[in-house]
Amino acid sequence: MNYTVLDIADIYRRLLATPDPAAQTALFADAIITPFAPVFALFGGDAAALSRQWGLFTPADLDLTGAAGARLAALLAALTEYGAWQQVTQALADSVQAFADYRERIPLAHITAALLPVDAARTLPGTPDYAGFGALPGWLMVTVTRATAQSLPRLKAAAAHEMHHNLAGAAGQPMNGGRSLDDVTVAEYIIGEGLAEAFAVALYGEDVAGPWTVLPPAQMERARRLIGAALDVRGFGRVRRYIFGDMGAAETAESIPPYAGYCIGYQVVRAYCRRTGHSVVEATFVPPADIIAAAGYFEG
Repeated sequence: MNYTVLDIADIYRRLLATPDPAAQTALFADAIITPFAPVFALFGGDAAALSRQWGLFTPADLDLTGAAGARLAALLAALTEYGAWQQVTQALADSVQAFADYRERIPLAHITAALLPVDAARTLPGTPDYAGFGALPGWLMVTVTRATAQSLPRLKAAAAHEMHHNLAGAAGQPMNGGRSLDDVTVAEYIIGEGLAEAFAVALYGEDVAGPWTVLPPAQMERARRLIGAALDVRGFGRVRRYIFGDMGAAETAESIPPYAGYCIGYQVVRAYCRRTGHSVVEATFVPPADIIAAAGYFEG
C-alpha cells in the first residue's frame, strides 16, 4: 500500500508568492482541488464553494497578501516548526505497519493525504482546533485551525484516526465507505468512530486522545441511555444527531451532548477490547453489532 502526503506548506508558500489572482486560482485548483476531486464530488462537486465552506485558505475568496495571508503564514510557520507534515507522514507509516498482517483484507492501493490549514476567522465559535476526514478510502484530510499546545501533539493521532477510517472502509466496515451513509445506522457509525479513536490511542497513548472521548459523568450516562436506545436508527440525516449531538440546543434530560457519538463509540470499543482481549486492529474486522453485544456497555 502506497500513500502520498501533499506538500501543502510549499503549495501555500507558492500561492502567497503569486501576485496574479488567476494564477493563484489555477495553482490552488491544480495542487489541492484536483488531488481531492473525489472528496469534493462526494460532497456535491462544487470545489470552490466547499473549500470556502470548510474554511480552507483559497485565493478565490481571500486576499492572500492581506490579513488572511498573515494568518496563513503564521499558521504555516508554526506547523513547519513543529514538523507537522512529518508527523502526519509517520502516522500513515505506523498505521500501515499496524495492519501489516491483514493487508490481503484491505484492497487499497494508494492513499492521497494532506494536512490543511483552516482560517480561524471563518469558523464558527467552538470549532475544534483540528479535525479530519477519512471516510472515503483512498483520500485523507487532517485540518488544523490553530496551532496550540492541545492541537499540535494530537495531529499524529488525528492522522491515524483518519487512516483507520480509510483502511476499515476498504475492508468493508459500513461507516467508512463500505456502504452509503444514507443506509448507515447509529450502531455502525459510533463503532466506526470508536474504532478509529481507539486505534489512534493504541498507537500513541491516551494523552493524545481527542477531547470528544470524555464527557462529564451525568452527560455520559445520558448519552449512553439515549444512544443505546437508538442503535437501529438509520440514515445519516437521522443518525447525525446521535453522533454530533444537539448543537446549540438547550441542555435537557433528552438532549444529546456535543460529539456524544464519538465518546460513546470509543467507550464501547474500549469495553469490547477489555472483555475479549482483542486488539483494536482485530476488532476492525468484527461486525459492529457483535462488538456492541460483546462489550456489554449498554446493558443495565
